[in-house]
Amino acid sequence: MTRLTQYISSDLVLKYFVPTIVQQSSSIAFQTRKTCATSIGDLVTVIPPSAVDQYLVPCLSNLCSDPFWGVRKSCAEVIHPVGQVCSKESRWNILSPCLIQLLQDQSRWVKTAALRVLGYFISTFAQSNIDKQTDINNNKNDLSIKIEESTKINENDQFNDFNYWREPVITNIDFDKDFILNSNQSSTTTCKESIVEISKISNEDDINNILPIELLDFYTSLIEQSHSSGVETDIVHQGAHTFPAVALTLTNKNWHRIRDLHKKFSEDLQWKVRRTLAYSLHALAEILTVEQVEEDLCPIFDSFFRDVDEVKIGILSNLAKFLKVLRLSTRRTYLDKLNYLTSVDNQRNWRFRFESANQLYELTELFSSVDVGDYISPLGFGMAVDKVADVRHAAIKALSGCYSKFNCEKAQVQTEVFLDDCHRVFASSQDWKLRQVYIYLCKSIYKLNVDRPDQYALRFIGKLLSLKEDPVVNVRLSLGTFIYQYLVNNEFYIGLSDDWRTQIDECLQILLVDRDRDVRASVGGIYQPRQTDLSSEYSNDHSDSSIQNNTITLGDQ
Repeated sequence: MTRLTQYISSDLVLKYFVPTIVQQSSSIAFQTRKTCATSIGDLVTVIPPSAVDQYLVPCLSNLCSDPFWGVRKSCAEVIHPVGQVCSKESRWNILSPCLIQLLQDQSRWVKTAALRVLGYFISTFAQSNIDKQTDINNNKNDLSIKIEESTKINENDQFNDFNYWREPVITNIDFDKDFILNSNQSSTTTCKESIVEISKISNEDDINNILPIELLDFYTSLIEQSHSSGVETDIVHQGAHTFPAVALTLTNKNWHRIRDLHKKFSEDLQWKVRRTLAYSLHALAEILTVEQVEEDLCPIFDSFFRDVDEVKIGILSNLAKFLKVLRLSTRRTYLDKLNYLTSVDNQRNWRFRFESANQLYELTELFSSVDVGDYISPLGFGMAVDKVADVRHAAIKALSGCYSKFNCEKAQVQTEVFLDDCHRVFASSQDWKLRQVYIYLCKSIYKLNVDRPDQYALRFIGKLLSLKEDPVVNVRLSLGTFIYQYLVNNEFYIGLSDDWRTQIDECLQILLVDRDRDVRASVGGIYQPRQTDLSSEYSNDHSDSSIQNNTITLGDQ
C-alpha cells in the first residue's frame, strides 16, 4: 500500500490509506502490526503534519507498547522520521516518552534500534530551539534600540527658557557640557550593561527547555549502553555521526554536558569512529565559541595528526575551515605542522596528496604573505613535481593562490623568490612534464587577473615563449593552446607593448608551421586527419612540402 503513495495525492492517502493503517494496527496478527509500524514512516512524508499528530502519532504510541518485540523494534526505527514531521508538542509529550520506554526495553534488539536513532531524534529539537533563540535576540535588539532612543540627548535649544529670562552668558565654556555628556553616557552604559546581564541570565538555556533531560542522559551514556546491549552493532559510530547535530541542538552554552562524550569518541578503538569525528570537527568548531574550540577541540585535532591515514584525511579535507575559526596566534602554531600533516604513510595514496594540495589554496587566505612564502609556497612547489597529474594540477592552483597573495599585499621579496623558483624548477627543467606545468601555472595566474598586461609579460611571457621550439610535442601543444585562446585578440593583447605583441605573433607563426598536426590545429591551422591507406602517401608528402613552404591555410589570421 505504501508503495502507491508516490503516485496518488495526499488527500487520497489520508482518506483511504491512513484509516486502514490505524485500523490494522490493532490486528491480532503481529506481522500485520509490524507492517503497520513500518508503513507509518512512509506515510508521514505524504500527509499534512496536522494529520500526523491526529492519526499516526497516537497509533505509533500504542504500537510502542506492543507485546511482540519485533513490532517495538519497527517503532524505534520509524520514530525519527515521525519526529521530523510532527508538532513540538507531540514530539515532546508523546514520542519522547515512547523512545525513553524503548531505550529501557527488555529486548536487546529493541534497545539497540532505539540507541541507533537516539542522536537523530535529539536533532529534531534543534529547529524549535533555533526559532526560540531568534525571537529572544530580536526582542533584546528591540529593547536596546528603545533605550538608546530614550536616553538620546536633546540638543535643540530653540525653545529653551534660558534664552529668554536673562542675558546670554559666555558660550565657550565646555566643561559643563562635557560633564553632562559624560553623566548621560555613563548612565546609558550602565543601562546597557544591565541589559546584557539580564540577557545573559535569560539566555542560560535550561536543558529541560530544549529537550527532555532523560534523552540526553541516555545519549551521554551511549558508549556504556552499547557495550551492555550485547549486540555487535555500529551504535558508537552512529553516535559519533550525529554528534554535531546534537551539539547544534544543545547550543554552545550546554557544551559541558557532552564534552566528555566527545572525548571518549575521539579515543575510541574503532578507527571509523575517529574518522567520523575528524570529518565533522570543523562543523563542530563553527557551533562552539573560539575559547571552547581552542580548549577542547584543538587537543583532539592534534591527536588526529598522529593517527592513521584514514583518520588524518578527515581533518585534512576541512583543514582550512577548522583553522579559520581559531585566533590568528593559535592558527600560526599549525604552520610548522603542515609538513607533517601532508605526509602520508603509504606513498601510493596519491589522493591524500591531492587533498593536501587543494587545502593549500584555501590556506593562502588565512595567513600573511610572509607566512605563505615561508610555509605554504614550498609545499606547493613540492607537490607540483608529483608523479600524479591530478596532484600537480591541484598544486598549480595553490601556487597561483600564493602568487595572488604576494601581489595583493605587494610583497616584493616573496614575489621575486616565487618567480625565481618558477623559472628554475619548471621553465628550465629537464623534465618535459615540469615545463608543461610552467605553462599551466602561467595560465592559472593569468585567469586570476592580478597583473597588468606589461607586468605579466615581463614576469612570465619571456620564459613562456622560449618553449615554442620545445622537443616534446605535448609542451608545444599546451603552449599553442594557451597563447591562442587567452593571449591574443582580446584586451590583454591590446594592453601589451608592441615588442611583446611582435614576439607573440612570431611564436604563433612558428607554431602554425609546426611539424605536428595537433600543434598546428591548436593555433588555428586547418586540422588534417591522418590517412592510413598506402595510396595516400603522395598526398601526405605533398601536404608536408606545402607546410615547409609556409602555404598552409589558416583558420584565423
